[in-house]
Amino acid sequence: MTLKFNFGDGGFYSNFFYLIDKVMIMDLYEIGSHLKVARLGYTHHGIYIGRGQVIHYAGFCETFKSGPIEIADLTKFQGKAKKIKVVNYHGNEKFSPAEIVERAFSKLGEDNYDLFRNNCEHFAHWCVTGIFHSKQVSNAVKAVCAIGAAVLPAVFSHIKRK
Repeated sequence: MTLKFNFGDGGFYSNFFYLIDKVMIMDLYEIGSHLKVARLGYTHHGIYIGRGQVIHYAGFCETFKSGPIEIADLTKFQGKAKKIKVVNYHGNEKFSPAEIVERAFSKLGEDNYDLFRNNCEHFAHWCVTGIFHSKQVSNAVKAVCAIGAAVLPAVFSHIKRK
């Protein structure tokens, strides 16, 4: 007796393995995890709420268009990124997973995206710690200040010579 399996026919086995795949994806992250994915020139952030879903700021997530804080599935959140990373926090600086998710839900629908003061990283960091912070913005400000510190003396010395 020969058994034949056709997993692509939409029957029991293909549905079973599809379900197994979805369950495995859902178990990759702890509920309340701060997730991030690489985009072209920046990282996008959100909070994992379970069942393969993330709450994130949709503003500039996929296009240069503002959008509200929303629930998205992991596939939409990941976009074209190769992988999803978990942002780690050390010590007692974070809320419990249930509190993190509750905080994320409390902002659902907010549509006040601001690249420098209220972006997806600010949102996710606030959910976890209660502090609005974006490492990307801080690093950009430091880079601009370093460039300014290097360029300004040359500009002023050029002005003095005239």
